[in-house]
Amino acid sequence: TFIYLAFLSIVDLIVLYTFCINFILQAWFNIDLQQVSLIACKIYSFSIYFFPQASAWILTAVSIDRVFALTRGIRKTRKIRLTYFILGIIFLTLFLLNVQFLFYNNTYKFSRDANDVSITNGTYRIVDTDIDINVVQCSSENNDQYRQFYEYIWVYVDAIVNVYLPFTLMFLCSTLIFLNVLRTMSNAHNSNKSLVARSLSKMLLSINTMFVLLTGPIVLYLMFENRTFTSETDRYNTKLRAKHKMIKLILIILMNANHTGNILVYCLTGTEFRTQFLHVIGKTSKLKLPRPSNQLTGIVRKDSISQTSSRKQIFSTITPRTKLIQVKLQEELIFT
Repeated sequence: TFIYLAFLSIVDLIVLYTFCINFILQAWFNIDLQQVSLIACKIYSFSIYFFPQASAWILTAVSIDRVFALTRGIRKTRKIRLTYFILGIIFLTLFLLNVQFLFYNNTYKFSRDANDVSITNGTYRIVDTDIDINVVQCSSENNDQYRQFYEYIWVYVDAIVNVYLPFTLMFLCSTLIFLNVLRTMSNAHNSNKSLVARSLSKMLLSINTMFVLLTGPIVLYLMFENRTFTSETDRYNTKLRAKHKMIKLILIILMNANHTGNILVYCLTGTEFRTQFLHVIGKTSKLKLPRPSNQLTGIVRKDSISQTSSRKQIFSTITPRTKLIQVKLQEELIFT
């Protein structure tokens, strides 16, 4: 499971960089990565679809993995090989699904030049980043030859692959996980392994819920966005397009919040992840106590009659360094 979560964290980070870097460059420096070169445009367009889908399916794989782990045991070595095999299948399938974006030309720059033409001419289309946002330039969306493929096929394929199918599988898995959590909670003799499984299951339930609530709206919006501007008047209505730009921007922020919030959910609901995270940032680094001296050992081994005097001798022999270590150990117990 933690192998999946490691890959999920990397993919979420790539998603954030893919969206945010280009937004920042456009807003601050008026630079669009898609206009730098045709290769950059194709890679960006491919990444916009590939990595969010990969994030959704890795999360789905985690949920399925937890169901199998709770219902049947799999040997650790075999499970690790199976995990990498499933990740390879996910990446390969999504690559083949989105490889089309590596073959589209950037037709956006030609339509951009048409902005200088009189607006009374309705034969060209206006696609301007000042009006629209997050325009995928090397895409069937802006290609006259494949526009119908985008409007009537691809938007639904993307919605199914990115949200609907993962949501269905995660909902079923979450239901099974939730029932298992209730069963383990009702058991008064929970082992440490059961407690860890319950903590991880709660974390997955939280992540799955957040995924649906934050990712679903943008996919639904993209399905019906082009049908909003059905007439030429609506296409050139600056006020209407600005309104939809703001809605689209808010929904994109929500989608990015899903990828950003995963790390917070890990820390809030996953005990093991929180422990390892605090260990990485140095909060729970192991501190070794110095070996006690012969004098200190002899004092501790005295009989109970002289405990009072022994305590005085113990505290008198504790060095400032030992006191500091004791304080840090107390902090460690609080964090763990």
